[in-house]
Amino acid sequence: MSPLAIALFDLVSAPFLIAAGLLVVAGCAKVREPYGASRVFEALGIRVGLPVVRLLGVAEVALGIAAFVSGERLISVALALTFGLLAAISLWLLVGPADVPSCGCLGSLETPPSVLHVLLSALGAAAAGLAALADPIRIDTYLGSLPALGAPFLVAVGSGIVAAALAMAYVPILATSYTGAQRG
Repeated sequence: MSPLAIALFDLVSAPFLIAAGLLVVAGCAKVREPYGASRVFEALGIRVGLPVVRLLGVAEVALGIAAFVSGERLISVALALTFGLLAAISLWLLVGPADVPSCGCLGSLETPPSVLHVLLSALGAAAAGLAALADPIRIDTYLGSLPALGAPFLVAVGSGIVAAALAMAYVPILATSYTGAQRG
């Protein structure tokens, strides 16, 4: 691995791994509670049963884990395409004719479609695309190149995954819950 490839991956590694982790979280949520995502498919005019939604959730988990550990360019490209598709769906839900109370991203948690969903999905696509261009590195190799075997880096990535999931879940709800009439 060339020093240039490592330097390029350094720039995008955290956002790339946060995107991969967020996909794992969303996939697990769909496996557990597929109803929200099923309603989104119906709004898109696609009739799928709950087992298919759960299977797609399993695929999200598998892709997220593969992106985290593999270091394969093709996996990074697949992650970029997945997040690009999620950004497009989120945008359509936000501005399209369908009235869907939840984007279906986080299972049973009603998360209304929002600009934040579009932005986070677009950022995930960009991070994965840049990781593919930078030549992804296997996580064990990458962590070995970092101080303290990458423990601080992993804590930061884990915190980023939690922060992104919480933001997707609660920022749209908080943004629509405030009205000026509540000032006292």
